[in-house]
Amino acid sequence: MQILRQGSKPIDIQGYRRWATLGVVVAAGALLLAAGFRSAPRLSAQHPAPAVGLVLLALLIALCATPRLAVRLRPVRKLRRDKGLHAVLEQLPNDYYLINDLVLRTGRVDHVIAGPCGVVVISTRRAAGLVQCEGAQWSVNGRPRKSYSRQARASAMAVRKFLAARHPEFAREIVRTIVVFTNPRCQLELNRPEVTVVRADDLLARVVALGLTRKMDRNLAHAAAHRLAGGGPARFSASRPAPRSGTAR
Repeated sequence: MQILRQGSKPIDIQGYRRWATLGVVVAAGALLLAAGFRSAPRLSAQHPAPAVGLVLLALLIALCATPRLAVRLRPVRKLRRDKGLHAVLEQLPNDYYLINDLVLRTGRVDHVIAGPCGVVVISTRRAAGLVQCEGAQWSVNGRPRKSYSRQARASAMAVRKFLAARHPEFAREIVRTIVVFTNPRCQLELNRPEVTVVRADDLLARVVALGLTRKMDRNLAHAAAHRLAGGGPARFSASRPAPRSGTAR
């Protein structure tokens, strides 16, 4: 399998730097808060401004920096959680392509596979416990959840629209959807789900089965994968080198 990843830097280095930055911000905020509260009893009676200023500065740092870093760390955490899933998918032949953490205007797509199976959107879920699906209705341990299947289908529609706008031949293609539960403590109870739902252990067999029945043209799969990957910033991990395509816009 050829793995295409968004971004020009290795994800582990990016993740390390961002986590380190978040740690520094949190530590600095905690120290400033501690200093402010320690000095407050001594300064509040005569000169309250320094203590109040330290507390406000710490809160300002937390409000401005922490949410932004958390958003940037979200795909890093997800890629690390899905490491086992990547190991499973890497067993596919070299005519399959995997695009991780695809960002479109309509939102973020966890993974997309292009190959003999066609174009398949993979939505990963980490839920633990009893996961029940009744058509489009979902619940985890008895508590209702937003429909995982509808979210996955929306991602598939966004991928199809993106490809069809750049390659007319994709207007006739169907982008399939698979919802994958990666937590080993997950128990599935499914009744007529709107999309294919599997555990991580069963994903490889399902993709191979699609490849045996679908047999998408190799050049078409190649075009879809490279267009989705964006070409320029994409990095390849494969047994043989792969050409780059133009940047997706």
